[in-house]
Amino acid sequence: MEMDVSISDNTVERLALNFIEGLGPLSWRKILSTLPSESLLFYEPISHLEKLKLIPPKALECLKNKEVLFKKAEKELRHLEKRNIRLLWYKDSLFPEKLNACADAPIVLFDKGQIEYNRELTLAIVGTRKAKRASLQFCEKIINELAKYVRLTIVSGLARGVDICAQRAAHQLGLQTIGVLGHGLSYVYPVEHKNDAQKFMQNGGLCTEFMYTTKASKFTFPKRNRIVAGLSDAVLVIESAPKGGSMITANLALSYNREVMAVPNFPSETPSGTNALIQSNRAHLVDSAQDVLRLLSIDDKKPIGTKHTAVPLTASQKKILECLNLAKKTHVDVVHLQTGIPTSDLSFELLQLELLGQINALPGNYYSI
Repeated sequence: MEMDVSISDNTVERLALNFIEGLGPLSWRKILSTLPSESLLFYEPISHLEKLKLIPPKALECLKNKEVLFKKAEKELRHLEKRNIRLLWYKDSLFPEKLNACADAPIVLFDKGQIEYNRELTLAIVGTRKAKRASLQFCEKIINELAKYVRLTIVSGLARGVDICAQRAAHQLGLQTIGVLGHGLSYVYPVEHKNDAQKFMQNGGLCTEFMYTTKASKFTFPKRNRIVAGLSDAVLVIESAPKGGSMITANLALSYNREVMAVPNFPSETPSGTNALIQSNRAHLVDSAQDVLRLLSIDDKKPIGTKHTAVPLTASQKKILECLNLAKKTHVDVVHLQTGIPTSDLSFELLQLELLGQINALPGNYYSI
């Protein structure tokens, strides 16, 4: 399915709004609700706009130089057209409905790939960039279990750790996954996730509220987190420090009246954000897929009849299966030596094959078909 990236007649005006200083999403929505068209902002006399008493002096000063705004907007439009990037206006039927229900949602969203925002249940899965292996295993396992009972989209922030783990697991199962960026679509951060991002565009993709060349900063990521929360029916936090992006996302989700769930952390010297969410009654305790299904009112006794189309096995996974076929059980070190797959990649591929039901993990780091 080709994504429709057609340009409307007033796209330049809509892009130009993003270059006007001194106004945020809340203000823009209030201002635009008083006007029959966004184009009027650029063609009404400034004296008329001043009478609205909604537009601050800094923004009015920008509007006096509409030619400069249009020039910037036209440059942005060339980026969109050249890179096949879609612009969604907040009044468009394709704009994410759940996000649009949030008072501080952006008026413009940019995306790339094959994203369908309004088709199914959407679950955000977020967590620390420095996740323990057990947390990553739980993340993959719960997505695998959920996919048996409900058609869903997985949303996250494409960050290291829990975020990318969730998105890779979803993609592996043929689920739609959406990566929300804290910068423009001119690049992918972190750079090592660029290949993943390309794969996700086959069934899902990337989205952002930021203009094409906007760079990531400490100010852009909290804005990104509100998009992650706003796109979702519920947010699941898997391992987090007491402060950071995951906790921001969880608290934003609560403010949007979305379900928030957290996986408890084993007691340790390091404070746990997920434990704090649970203890303060801001999140439901979750330790299985059944907990998630119950909280989202999904019947866990009726697996869905149609299986998701799984993504084909990778070359590394095929090598592993060939190796394991040679004996009743094979130690992980032998698999490493015979396949030549780096240890860091091997652990991930073995876990993927286990989740797909292709192999069995045995005691002592042995595996079998």
